[in-house]
Amino acid sequence: MAWLISSLGTSPAVLSEALWFLERRKGLEVDRLTCIGTQASRQAAEQQLFAAKGALDRLRLHLGKPPEWLTEGHGYAWETEPLNATDNRDLEEARAMDRACRRAVREAQEQGDGPVVACISGGRKTMSSSLQQAMTLLARPEDWAFHVLLRVPEGQEEQKIQQSGFAFPGDPHAPQASGVEVDAFEIPLVRLRDLALGYQVPELLDEGVIQALQRAVNQASAKPRLRLNLRSQRLELAWGNEAFRPAGEALTLQQALMLGMWIVAGAAKRKDEFANEPEQVIERLSAHGIIDRGHDQDTLLEVVDAWLEGDNTFGPMKTELNRRILGLHPALERFTLKSRWGKGGPIGFADEVYQDTLITCGQCKNPAEGYGAFPRTPRPSARRCPEPSGALLAVFRQGCLAVSHASEPGRMRVSQESSHARHLHQPQGRAHLGGRGLPRPPALGSAPAPR
Repeated sequence: MAWLISSLGTSPAVLSEALWFLERRKGLEVDRLTCIGTQASRQAAEQQLFAAKGALDRLRLHLGKPPEWLTEGHGYAWETEPLNATDNRDLEEARAMDRACRRAVREAQEQGDGPVVACISGGRKTMSSSLQQAMTLLARPEDWAFHVLLRVPEGQEEQKIQQSGFAFPGDPHAPQASGVEVDAFEIPLVRLRDLALGYQVPELLDEGVIQALQRAVNQASAKPRLRLNLRSQRLELAWGNEAFRPAGEALTLQQALMLGMWIVAGAAKRKDEFANEPEQVIERLSAHGIIDRGHDQDTLLEVVDAWLEGDNTFGPMKTELNRRILGLHPALERFTLKSRWGKGGPIGFADEVYQDTLITCGQCKNPAEGYGAFPRTPRPSARRCPEPSGALLAVFRQGCLAVSHASEPGRMRVSQESSHARHLHQPQGRAHLGGRGLPRPPALGSAPAPR
């Protein structure tokens, strides 16, 4: 069973032709009908189609339908708003037609049990355009639109066929048109319904839906860019050439550190391939006053050591980070960290992220600074920093270290939380980093730890 929506002008025979085509050529039973037109459209339809012994009565007999088929109260209705106009000649009348067409399609989808089929043949071009636009915005995969036209035998004039009262092939009212057939073709639709729903476009019946959908199309066609602002520990999102805007809540310090490491790396890497990338991110965190220098830097490096050595906190942390990124927008899946070639393989973003430099770290002046071009901030002689902001170092309780604010402003206290804090008393002149023993200068103003 199908629900037919048809635009109508002052030549309403297109409706009987469309019904004949669907029932006879497509084998599709029509049980509901909505007509959209002006006052003049309805007047012509009532005189030629819906009157007793009119075109629809003849079509019912021809198709073997019951007398009440598509009558008022039995599946037939008019959209009321365009009936306030006698024609469709100005902007306001065109907008009323737009609203009526969208409303008719939505009601048919909500109240019907089968596909919604739209015939755009009737009425002025603006009316056909309104109905086609409504189907473009709202059509589901099973809904479709079509156009009907007459196939007139050679030697006959189409205008005379129409003036004869012809309503459908085999119409007994027009025996002189016995050789006339009805052709139709489906109108290709670019279905935007799922796009609108995915981009949370507001009410689809509202007049602003066109502008909202245009923005959604622009976003869908433009590649998103992502920036990790280490000062605020927030992600910033931009579409195409738009300016970056904060997106979502602040990341935890560990999430910001993990994401920053892979941004600075500039390529997918195995965990055992990391060298100085963690230090670069931690140095920037220090420069922004997010963490204290010296001992607190060492503490975070110990956390990274645990990650890179296969500590059981890495997987859950990566999963939660990916969830936070995807929660901002489905199109940001390309920025999630995924394993390549199975367990033990490189981990990284989608290839296009690296190729087009779509993700950067810090408050960079240009995208090229996002990868490996981290400016090194000189270590000051003092190991104090301003009072940290926000949720500074969230407690590392999943098998690593617990870091919390100390009572003295600008300082933090590190407590040994478990046996996994085995590197806490490592000499400060060496960075353990996965057991590679990479050299790391001691913090200025601090004495080397005893061996």
